[in-house]
Order: sequence, then C-alpha cells, then structure tokens
Amino acid sequence: MVSFSLNNTSAWGMLTIALHMLAISAKCLPEPTTPSTSVGFTAADSKFGSQIEGAATDAQGNLYAVNFGTEADKDTLGIAAGTGAQSLFYKDADATTWFNSMRFVKTSSGIVTYAGDVVGHRVLKLTGATGSLTSSVFCQDPTMLQPNDMAAASTGDLFLSGMNYTATTTKGNGDLWWCNAQGQAKRLDTLERTNGIEVSPNNQYLYLSEAQNKDGAVIGNRIWRYEVDPSTGVKMGADGTPTKSLFVDFATLDQTQATDIDGMRCDTQGNLFVTRNGLGQVVVFSPERKELSRITAPFKSVKNLEFGGSDGKTLYIVGTCDAVEGTTDAQKGCVSAHPGQQNPGLSWSLLQ
Repeated sequence: MVSFSLNNTSAWGMLTIALHMLAISAKCLPEPTTPSTSVGFTAADSKFGSQIEGAATDAQGNLYAVNFGTEADKDTLGIAAGTGAQSLFYKDADATTWFNSMRFVKTSSGIVTYAGDVVGHRVLKLTGATGSLTSSVFCQDPTMLQPNDMAAASTGDLFLSGMNYTATTTKGNGDLWWCNAQGQAKRLDTLERTNGIEVSPNNQYLYLSEAQNKDGAVIGNRIWRYEVDPSTGVKMGADGTPTKSLFVDFATLDQTQATDIDGMRCDTQGNLFVTRNGLGQVVVFSPERKELSRITAPFKSVKNLEFGGSDGKTLYIVGTCDAVEGTTDAQKGCVSAHPGQQNPGLSWSLLQ
C-alpha cells in the first residue's frame, strides 16, 4: 500500500500524485479482451463439408473432424490439420450413420477413438491403425435424443448432450447422458435444448450448455456446471435429480442470449473455451466464472473447437465457410488455427 501526505502540497505535487495513483490503478485493471485471428484452411482448399463438427486431436496434436467430403458424407471422419494433409480417417459401413462428435481417450490398452452417431443413438469405439480401423458399439440407447456433442473424463467415462430442435422448447428437448467406462448408458438430466459439453481437469466438473426457443426465435443461452461423481455420473440431490449451478448466462453477461453456444473445451488450468455460433467468437472463462478473453475466427458459424499442435497450445476452431478472406461457400467446412495459447488443452495433455 502507498500513502501520501497532502499537507502543503503544491498544484504540481497534486498532479504528480494523481498521475502516480492513476498508474497504480491501471495495473490493477483486468487485461482487455483482445481478439486474435489466424486462418487454418479456407474454402478453396477444404476437403470437408458444411457439417464439419466434432473437433478432436490425437496425441501428436493432429486435428480431426467429422464430415470429410461433401455435405452428404455424414458417415465419415477426417484428419483436418497437423503434420499431414487433409485425408479420410474412417468411413462407417452403415451409410445412414451421422457422426457429429469425436473423442480420443487414453486407456490401459492404448488410445481409442469414440465417435457419436446422431441417428443411431450410439457411440462407436474405433480401434486399430488408420486405414484398417474396426468399429464396435461402445454404448447405445434408443431413447437418447441424439447424441450431439461428447466429452470424455480421464477415467474413460463419456458424457453426451442431445437436442430436439423445436420452435418453442420445453424441458425434454435436451438431455444429458452418461456412458461409464464399461459402456453402460444412463440418462442423467433433461433440460431444454442442450449442446456444448466438457469435463474439467481432475474430473471435477461437467459443463453443459442449454438454449431456449420461443416462436422460432432463440431467447436464451446459458451454461450449467455439475459436480462429477464416479459412481452416479454427476452428484445427485436427495430427490434423485442432479444438482447443478449456473455458470454463466449470456443474457446478463453481454445480452447475446439469442446466439447459440456450440462446442466447449477446457485447457489444463480449467479455463473454459466456448464457441458462439453466429458471432464468430470463442469466449474464454476462468473456473471462477470470470471472462478472460475473446478469440475471433474468420467465419461466423463457429461450431466446435479443440487444442492441438506439437505443444497442445494451438486452438483449432471449425465451422462452415460462410465468410473466409472474402470467400463465401456454405457447402464447405473451414478450420481456423490460433497458436500460442497460454496453456495446453486438457484433452491433448491427457493423451501424453
């Protein structure tokens, strides 16, 4: 603490004191939310369709995503960025499969790949080498709404979100599912439209987004935080329903409640990175709910995100190529790369 005596202080002295105090105050202000932008690949060289989603990285930091090919190729997973060129990673034998999420998980038997199938209401487990992958059903339940997005705990447990998009949403238009490490599926919660989902470091928290529609308009977007429980998925109250707390409500944060949350991912310090699909932004929050920064992508429809690169500090953002370097192509999927993040991604670090 700095103290000053104002007795017999000249006007020049008063000005000096004021400027000194202003400098001290400035040091205490939070860092500005400065945007950053770097293009990964554009519509001109993209080999992904407009349904690009489910960003995931392997132990080497290579980026993968769903919908390799045209928009119709929903049964495919592709390598999107990293040490090699864009290429097909896996195509399911069932042409009706619609992949929308993807995770790499380190297990006692090695790293396995999980892919969520929207229409099959299932998660597939892929094993083997690229080019000769075999698939089996890891978990499945016909009463799942989708799954849409997927998060993985270090224990091998998976958490799934899903939605039924209606003009006016009600409770039950979104759900939260848990597939434990043995592949047993259980519904944990029903909400309005759910999407982004992520597990924090040390499997402490589960984050889940919820949106509301009314008469065809989006009127709400918020993020809930659950406490993870290895025996029940998340902690339950006395009435048998999950307990959760409000992490952020965009209506009160910045009045952007009409813009959907999509993908969410944590870094190793538990900071939560959240895509805003339509704003072209990723908003970063600390575990204490403080907004830390905003990262701007070169396209508006940012869908999903993941950390990769050789050090796990490149943030990849995927979405439809709606406006990249003056190019508009709604039939293509694009990637924006943002290297030099402060911390590695959590998922990448768990694979090391």
